[in-house]
Amino acid sequence: TTVNGRSFGTDPVGKDVTLAVLGRFEVTVGGQTVPLQSWKSKQARTLMKILAGRRGRPVSRALLCELLWPGDDPIKTSHRLSVLLTTVRTVLDPAKAWPADHYVNSNVSGVWLDLRRISFDADELLDDAEHGAALLAAGETDAAKAALTAVDARYRGEAFEDEQSGDWAQEGWAQEDWAQAFREETRAAWLRSLRHLATVATKEGRSNDASATLTRLLGVDPYDERVHRGLVRNLVRAGRHG
Repeated sequence: TTVNGRSFGTDPVGKDVTLAVLGRFEVTVGGQTVPLQSWKSKQARTLMKILAGRRGRPVSRALLCELLWPGDDPIKTSHRLSVLLTTVRTVLDPAKAWPADHYVNSNVSGVWLDLRRISFDADELLDDAEHGAALLAAGETDAAKAALTAVDARYRGEAFEDEQSGDWAQEGWAQEDWAQAFREETRAAWLRSLRHLATVATKEGRSNDASATLTRLLGVDPYDERVHRGLVRNLVRAGRHG
């Protein structure tokens, strides 16, 4: 959907690399999903996830080494990190069509993803959620609905959901701050957007839509008193006392 020259719910044109972390972690290059074996190791995939969770902000090499190989010799892990960076860069640019730092940048301060060149579902969700809320506050209801609906469509599950099950959970990855903080940030943005959509539906007299959205919210957080009250008010207005 395009409103006032801004597109919602679609990936930016011209970006050959797509990164998805909402729900199942997936990277596509040139429209093709990167197979598991291309990463060569769990650590290479995890490095990509940690960098994604930073949303383009640098992560120090020391912190990356500690997250990937806690307690190991820093001299050895520094070399291992260099190997992983080469692997990740090869995954994102297998034909070596670009300079090494085209997608993954690094210097003495750390390592980061260049999100100007990568389509990233969580980054786009957070941007759309913020923009949708601003549009709603400005009274641009139709444009706000487009942005907020795009947020709901993008949210396929919790960020790094695969970190919470299977081998990753057994190894303790689910407890890492880099995953948990970003998971909570994207989830909160999605829930705020749903609340805004319910508010708009109520104001427009779309009782069924408002009730459906509020019920979805209670399915995620059954202890949200404000949503409970909103649902009851909405049902009373609609005469649905049953």
